[in-house]
Amino acid sequence: MDGTPIESIVSRHAVGVTKAGGVAKSYTLIDVMAILRESEFSVKETRMADLEDVVKVKNFYEIMGYAGYVSGREEDRRKLYVNDVCPLRRKSDGKQFGHSIITKSIGSGKDGRFTVFNKVFDINPIAKGDIIYCKDFTRDGAYFQLKAYDKVM
Repeated sequence: MDGTPIESIVSRHAVGVTKAGGVAKSYTLIDVMAILRESEFSVKETRMADLEDVVKVKNFYEIMGYAGYVSGREEDRRKLYVNDVCPLRRKSDGKQFGHSIITKSIGSGKDGRFTVFNKVFDINPIAKGDIIYCKDFTRDGAYFQLKAYDKVM
């Protein structure tokens, strides 16, 4: 943090010296919310271009270890982060007929489960960690079938 624009913000809202008057190993934060507000304002003043949602999702997963980024925008509801892909087999003969795709909506944060039949999956395979855009799905009671999608990343 030393030498960055945030140093002056933290120094105004934290204590960096010990009781004896020496330099502390870490700051004692007095007003965390003020630090966050001023830091956010400082970053926004730079007019940096915002990262794409796909990059935000990947970064969040890399740092936190789970898919948790939610944009909250209606237009992102069909962008889905793939948490897991599992093969589906018929009980009668054990032959694989499709895949179960566990997803999280980037727009709403809701978890979902779709069935993708082999004829659709084989054209455009999905792997854990992919981000897809749901173009078409059907619902049969509690079951959802993903019929068409594009990979976003």
